[in-house]
Parts: sequence; structure tokens; C-alpha cells
Amino acid sequence: MKRFSILFFSFFIFSSCGINGITNDFDELSDSEKMMVTQLSSFNNLNNDLIYEISGSQLLEELKSKDKSLVYIFANGCSSNLQNYLDQIEYYAEEYGYNLYLVMSGFSRLEATTSQSLNSPLFAISAEQYETKKSRKYLNAFRKDLGYDDFVSEHGRHGAYMFFEGDSLVDLKYSLIP
Repeated sequence: MKRFSILFFSFFIFSSCGINGITNDFDELSDSEKMMVTQLSSFNNLNNDLIYEISGSQLLEELKSKDKSLVYIFANGCSSNLQNYLDQIEYYAEEYGYNLYLVMSGFSRLEATTSQSLNSPLFAISAEQYETKKSRKYLNAFRKDLGYDDFVSEHGRHGAYMFFEGDSLVDLKYSLIP
């Protein structure tokens, strides 16, 4: 029984969204997938066939010029019932007038994202900008750059859906469904 419990626990841990990758998993991509990934130089003329690596400070600078934005940080292929399909998030953003920024937390299971029919460019947190390939470290640093920690301290709420007015984080939600 003890052996079964350990096996079940191990399966649960490795199949969960929280353990999508200990590192950013860039080295696990195929050559053609690696060709899709580039460092962001500008938010002008983004190509939906590419994935732009960004830092939180780059994104925050872009948000300054927008009235309302929705930033969604997600793990590719996460089967959590809290994760909506990305096209549904696009629909929500369009319906409510948000500029949408879809940000991957790493490259594991990339095909689960790139196989979807999306109208929005894709972004990924730049491990290089944060000088670590450890996903938990760069994810926390990215969120901190966006004001996530300050918002949580003040309001006591967490969430993957980050709502901005200009460069100010005004709300966090776990789900887009009320």
C-alpha cells in the first residue's frame, strides 16, 4: 500500500500544471520550434508565427500606452479546469475591450499552445533577462515586475488573469467566469 501511495503521489506531482518544467525547457524544443522563439525588440509589427521572449519591465512599459489590458500567464498544456482555451480568452478580451498579452511561463508542451488557432501574438518569460533558467524564480521575478506581489499584499487575492489600467495592476482573477 505504501508503494502504491508513493507511485500515485509521484504521478500526481509530475502531471500537474505546477510542475510543467523546472527550467524553461527551451533546450527540449525541436529545431523548428526554437526558430519560432526570439527576443522582443519592439511591440510594433508583431508576427503571430513567432514567440517573443520578454521581461516584466518590457511588458509594463508597453502597458503604459494602453487604457485596459489583460495579461494571462499560463503553462502550456495545463489541464487545470481554471485554464480557459486561449481562443476563449481572446474572445473575452475582445468582448470587453482589453488589449491581450498571452505569456507562457516556459516552453514545455509548446505544441499544446501553438496548435491552437490564435489571433494574438504569443510571449514567453525571458529566463535570460532574469539570469536564471529556474522557472519558479523567473516567474516570480516577472510577476513582481508587473506589481503582482504588491497587489496580493494589499488585496489578499491571487490569480493568473492580471487586469491593468495603463501600467497599474487593478485586479487579479483565477477565472474569467464570474
